[in-house]
Amino acid sequence: MYVSSNQVATGDAWASEIARPLFSDKDSSVMGFFFIYTVIGQTLLINVVVAVSQSQSERERESEKERRARTHSQTQFLILWQVLLDNFVFAY
Repeated sequence: MYVSSNQVATGDAWASEIARPLFSDKDSSVMGFFFIYTVIGQTLLINVVVAVSQSQSERERESEKERRARTHSQTQFLILWQVLLDNFVFAY
C-alpha cells in the first residue's frame, strides 16, 4: 500500500491505511506527529485555496472597474453629443 504525505495532509483516506495500524501500537508520539502534520498540512492547503480565490476576486474586481470606466466615458460622450445636437436643432 502506497500512501503519500499529500494524502495524510489532505485527509484523503489515510486514516484506514496508516493511522489505525500505527495508533494501535500504543505509542502516543505517532499520534502527536500525525496530529501536528495534519493540522499544519491542512492549514497550509486552506491558505493556498483562500489566496487563489482572493486573487481571482481581485482580477474580477479590476476588470469590472475598467468596464465601468469605459461605460462611464461612453455615457458621458453620448450625453455631450445629445446636448450638442439639442442645441443645434433648437438653434436652427
